[in-house]
Amino acid sequence: MRNGNPIFSREFLSASRAWRTRLIIAAYLMILGALLIILWPTGGVQSVVTEGAQKIFSMFFSVNLALLLLMIPAFSAAAITLERERGTYPALFSTLLTPFDIMSGKLASAVLMILIMVILSMPIAAICALAGGVDVAFIAKIMLLLAATAVSYGLIGLACSSICARTGNAIL
Repeated sequence: MRNGNPIFSREFLSASRAWRTRLIIAAYLMILGALLIILWPTGGVQSVVTEGAQKIFSMFFSVNLALLLLMIPAFSAAAITLERERGTYPALFSTLLTPFDIMSGKLASAVLMILIMVILSMPIAAICALAGGVDVAFIAKIMLLLAATAVSYGLIGLACSSICARTGNAIL
């Protein structure tokens, strides 16, 4: 009996400990927070009408989605190509793991990093509910949409990573 996927464990731990990942997540949250500060009306919550709150949330969601679409390739499109560039690709496939285990472990670690970013952006999105016009159930649906987008684009990034020879080509 195995204790989980070792590829997932290795990939997720190395990605979560990297300074680059922390910098990407911090920049992502700062951009979303700054956007909300810029869009927030100067008169406070009382000055926002329902239409204004929905406009703020729609802009917030659009920027959130755009940022995620830009960041997903950074996590998933380099999964296989980095193994080739480091010369660990043959060793990876000489293990007792099946190709499905290898690919699912790499996909799960990339998608989990994106899902962590979505979860970390939830409190910022919840501030939009303070203005009214956007209920918490709608925000939850939007966050589920962002999670589904992360999974689907993660699959596309992993497919590009397995086809391309270089990381730069896979990300583009």
